[in-house]
Amino acid sequence: RRLRAVYAAALQRDPEERDEYLSRACAGQPELRAKVAALLRAHSEDLLADEAVPAATVPPSRPGGIEGTLIGPYLVRSELGHGGMGVVYLAEDTRLSRRVALKALPPDVCSDPTRRERLRLEARAAAALSHPGIATVYALEEIGNDLYLATEYVPGETLRALLVSGPLPVARVVTIGAQLSQALAAAHSAGVIHRDVKPDNIMRTPSGAVKILDFGLARMEGAVS
Repeated sequence: RRLRAVYAAALQRDPEERDEYLSRACAGQPELRAKVAALLRAHSEDLLADEAVPAATVPPSRPGGIEGTLIGPYLVRSELGHGGMGVVYLAEDTRLSRRVALKALPPDVCSDPTRRERLRLEARAAAALSHPGIATVYALEEIGNDLYLATEYVPGETLRALLVSGPLPVARVVTIGAQLSQALAAAHSAGVIHRDVKPDNIMRTPSGAVKILDFGLARMEGAVS
């Protein structure tokens, strides 16, 4: 579990930041560092191999498309994670030349007209939120019959990865809690309820700032759930 957590957190950092991160995350554990470094090298080689071939277009009905391919205007770089609410990719918006977190929403959501419309409204509400502790929602994209949620890509490691490494100092717990409270208060004052606050949806950046992810699937106050 520790190997997977450190590897996943390293992937979310820029290549030039990874060595410093591994020095901190694997302090006193040279064997762990060597294994993570080997995985990162293999990952980089795979990306170089993909970029040597012209990118194909991933049909919207195949949200699990391979890295280096296109989903609409988004060039997929790697998979960040997956779960019951879809797959999340690190992608590049080729229109604006910026990195985004691109979530491919599951088929049952896309095929239900009521849920599609609710997602449009809720994504619009989440996109209106402006707070340093909330990852920005850029767009809810309709590509073919499928829906993709494009949000700000936040580098760093999840609170889940931090907890796996061991108990956090009390001062850090207080700092993280205060930042989360401020972000949630800002959302609630705008009538937006997250509904899925958990360690996997909380990111700590290299600077120590905390951001809540996945506000694009939140519920507006008074909306039918």
